[in-house]
Amino acid sequence: GDVALTVTGLPAGVRADPVTVKADAREFAINVILPPNFAAGEFNTIKLSGVLTPDPKQPQRVKSADVTVMLVVSAAAK
Repeated sequence: GDVALTVTGLPAGVRADPVTVKADAREFAINVILPPNFAAGEFNTIKLSGVLTPDPKQPQRVKSADVTVMLVVSAAAK
């Protein structure tokens, strides 16, 4: 089935759009939205997880383990 991905642990003011990855997909993208003038840096407190509903007729869901990901923000080119 499809997997609903969520991102947690983002720095203050940063958000990530939720994403549903289709069962037959080989890749996906997550939009991360930064506020204006967000400081450059590396952020390693971010967690990515997925939830799968194997049978849409059943309320049972399977949640993945959290995976730590790093967000690297570079200064804007001048």
